[in-house]
Amino acid sequence: YFLLLENGVKIVIEKMNISHSIASFAILLLGHKTIYYAYSFSAGPIVESPRAETARSRLTEALRSPSKKLTIHPELVLPEPSDPTALLLRASEVTKLSQIIRTKAKANAVFVEGTVDALAPMGKEQETARGNFPGPVPIIYSWKTPDNGGSGLATCLEELSRVDGVEGVLVPFFGGAEINCVESYLAEDEKAPSLADECAKVWEAGIQPIPELTLSPGSRWTEK
Repeated sequence: YFLLLENGVKIVIEKMNISHSIASFAILLLGHKTIYYAYSFSAGPIVESPRAETARSRLTEALRSPSKKLTIHPELVLPEPSDPTALLLRASEVTKLSQIIRTKAKANAVFVEGTVDALAPMGKEQETARGNFPGPVPIIYSWKTPDNGGSGLATCLEELSRVDGVEGVLVPFFGGAEINCVESYLAEDEKAPSLADECAKVWEAGIQPIPELTLSPGSRWTEK
C-alpha cells in the first residue's frame, strides 16, 4: 500500500508501521505545500466504535470528490490573545468566521490549530447547521506535541471530547520533524513514540486520526 505524489515521491504504508485502520487518511507536507489524501485500505478486520465510524464517514465524504472537482479545506490558526478585551471578543469572532466558512466559502472541511478553548465556539456554531443546507463543516484539529508548545495527546483528547464537530485529529510523525529521505525517516522512527499507538488513542476517543508527514523542502526521493 502506498501513496504516490505528483513528483514521484512514494511513501510505503507497510514500512511505516501504521495499522491499516489508521492508514486510510494521510497528510503529507512538501515544504510549504500540503497535499491531502483519503485512501481506504481494507487489509483485515477493523473494530471501530459507532462514533469513530461516523467520523470516518463524514471525513471521507468531505475529503473526496466523486465528480473529481477540487474540494476546499481552509487551514486556520487561532492564536491565544494576550489582551483581555480580545480574549472576551474571541468567541464571537470565531463564531462569525465559522459561519462564513460554511455559508460563503462553502468549505468541505476545516483544519484548525490553536487551543481547544478557542476551537469550541466554532464546533458549537457548526453543529447548529446539522440537518440544514449547507450542513456543518467537519473540523480537523491540528494537534501539537508538548515539544512544539502543545499538550499531551491524552489531555488533548479529553478536552476535545467536550467540543462539538471535531471529526479528525492531525497526528504528526516524529513531533513534526522534517524528513528528507528514507534513512532520516528510519532514524526518527527508532527514537520516536509509535505513531500507531498514538493514532489508536485517537480511535478510542471516537475521532479519525490523520497521520501528518512533513518533508523537507528540496528533498529528493528515489524509488527503491
